[in-house]
This record gives sequence, structure tokens and C-alpha cells, in this order.
Amino acid sequence: MKQFVLHHLTRQAERLGHPVSAIPHSGADMLITLPGGQLVAIYVVNYGLRSPDLADQLAANTRHAIYSLYILDGRMLPEDGELVEVPHWMSALHGVLNGRVYGYWCRGREVTIRPVHLEWRWGDDRRRVIYGPPVEWGDARPLMVESASKYLPGYFAAAEFGEAAFWKQRDPNAGRQTRYTWRRWTGGPQRPPQAEQREHAEAFEQDFGDGWGEGEEPQFRRRKRSETRRPSPRPVHHRHYQVLGITHEASNEEIKRAYRRKARENHPDLHPNERDKYNLRMAQINAAFEAINRERESGSGG
Repeated sequence: MKQFVLHHLTRQAERLGHPVSAIPHSGADMLITLPGGQLVAIYVVNYGLRSPDLADQLAANTRHAIYSLYILDGRMLPEDGELVEVPHWMSALHGVLNGRVYGYWCRGREVTIRPVHLEWRWGDDRRRVIYGPPVEWGDARPLMVESASKYLPGYFAAAEFGEAAFWKQRDPNAGRQTRYTWRRWTGGPQRPPQAEQREHAEAFEQDFGDGWGEGEEPQFRRRKRSETRRPSPRPVHHRHYQVLGITHEASNEEIKRAYRRKARENHPDLHPNERDKYNLRMAQINAAFEAINRERESGSGG
């Protein structure tokens, strides 16, 4: 089955004009070159991995500016909608691949690759499995990811198929077995509608009302614009600005100049005797520049 997957990816890549290398790197099953010149190492996995081995593999590829993509045997993955306890290595890989892992399924010689999201659940070690639509190699893209997993922390060069966050497009009320208000969790038996309405009114009054006596209707007031609470945007971590040697107040042009300066100083070709060290530095510089640009484009930056 593994060979069917490799043949499937090879056929798709060659049809799109993406060169395929038969020489494995760091145990990779194949290397494919993207149109932008980035190398993607493909790992077709049909057994459980060790988190330390996975971390070493990702770090080594990142140092060599190679993007890693892991595709798991679908027989290792639970059914869609199932609640499961996820192995540590799979949870770590899920973080590196931006909230998804990929699985493959073979029907005869036909191969299907699908993304799988492992939904985090409050107060539960189990996670709900959500399957996404099939993906094709032509949508593959490289990215730098900062993983916060305790099993796999750091910056890594990874690849994904570019699909949207499909798990956010589902009905958020699907499968919900408890009722809750926006202020406090009220699990257990369903409460009478009158009690729930009263609770909403009391909670609303605490923020907006002027108070009322027993038997009176609440007299709500509108908040002034200056009083309205707004969620503060979550800024890009200051480490990204430190990597480029700039402050949060830097203009877009200053950010570009700082990036070009850092890239010239740390390009691996200028340091042939310390290539691994400067490959990692360039990966961190690229990740910082991309993160700051995303923040600015979303309107949450300065």
C-alpha cells in the first residue's frame, strides 16, 4: 500500500512538472521540488513514531531548508467523529502541521489522501476526530511553523496541502449534549426556559443595567462608546521582532529593510563552514518575517 501512495504522488507531481527525486534524505521516502524551488521530504508512515525521533528528523530537515510532510496509513487513524486518546507523537505532529494530520486510504490501486483534525476538548483527555475533504498534490505548499507542543517545541519547516480550517466550518452545535450560557457553564439536565432567560437578564444587567427591584423590569442603559470593552488583539510574540532587530513600532518599510539586512548577514552561502547553524538562523528569520507580515495584513499590527 505504501508503494501505491508513492506512485500516486509521483504521478501527480510529474503531471504538474514538479521534479521527483529517488534519493531519500534523512529516511524520507521521496523528495519533490515545488515550483518555488522548495524541497519537500515525503514520509509515508505505517507504524507509530517516537516523539524524539520525529523531533530530530524535523530539526535536521529544517537545518537543510527541506520541508517535511507526513502521511499516515489510514488504518492507524480512528473513524470520523470518534472520541479517542491521541498518542503523544501524533498530537505533536498535529501541531506542526497546523492543526491536522494527513491519512491515506487505498481502494485497489486508487489512493485518497485526507486531512484529519483532532479537536481539543476542555477537561477531557480524549479528542474528537474530524475528517476533511480529499486533497491533491497540486495544492501543496511550504510553511514555517512555531510548535508549542511540549513533545515537539521549536521552529520547523513543514508542508501542507493548503486546505482551509475545515473543522471550523461544521455546525458548532452538532453533538452538543449540554446547555450553557455565555457567562457560566450549566451542565446536567435542561433547565426551564424561564430560569435561563432570567439568568441571561441578570448577567446582562451586571454589565449594562442600572439595577432593578423585585418584580420590576430591568432598565438597561447603553454603554458609551468609550466604555465598550473590545477584545485586545493578540500580538505577534516579541521574539519575532527581536529576531529582525526591530521594535513593534517599526513601519512596513523598516521591517522589509531589516529582513533584507538579516538575510544578507546570515545567508548560509556566506558561511560555508557553519552551514547548518546559518540554515537554522535563516529559517528563524523567514518565520519571523512571515509572522509579522501576517499580523500587519490582518490589521492587528501597529
